Amino acid sequence: MSAVAVRFGAARTPEVLAALPSAHDLRLDDGAEHGRLYARVLCAIVELSTGDLRLLREVAMLAIDDWRDVLVAAGRAGLDEPAGH
Repeated sequence: MSAVAVRFGAARTPEVLAALPSAHDLRLDDGAEHGRLYARVLCAIVELSTGDLRLLREVAMLAIDDWRDVLVAAGRAGLDEPAGH
């Protein structure tokens, strides 16, 4: 089961996924680590939201402003954990 389904429930997964920013929104480079970094940022957004859709949207906006702050807040800065932790 995905981290989104665990925190929000399977029924709300489509709504949550739609609220997450795209890699383009986050202005991520297209380098070799692009996909892995994008997954880390999304995991951090979901973790920090604690299952609250309103908070997820707020954290997503913070990530669009500077995704590195979201990684730091979630304790994921500098980590190389697999996507979906």
